[in-house]
Amino acid sequence: MEMALNIGIKEESTMALKKAVEDLKFDCRMIKSHLRTQKITEEDYKKHLEQLPDCAHNAVALGGVESSVEDITPSHEPQGF
Repeated sequence: MEMALNIGIKEESTMALKKAVEDLKFDCRMIKSHLRTQKITEEDYKKHLEQLPDCAHNAVALGGVESSVEDITPSHEPQGF
């Protein structure tokens, strides 16, 4: 019984890890690495970007500069690399 319980826990942990890795597949901190190692393709990345919701209505101009949503050009390049 105890061994069956351990196997069940191990399977749950493996599934949780696989889900966590899948959730991070398009994480902006990992994109360049995943593209370089071919874990994802440019096409996969573009498709992912197209599926993202438009959040322009949440944008706030900073630094006292007035701008409209049309003035903001979204950058989908990962930052910090």
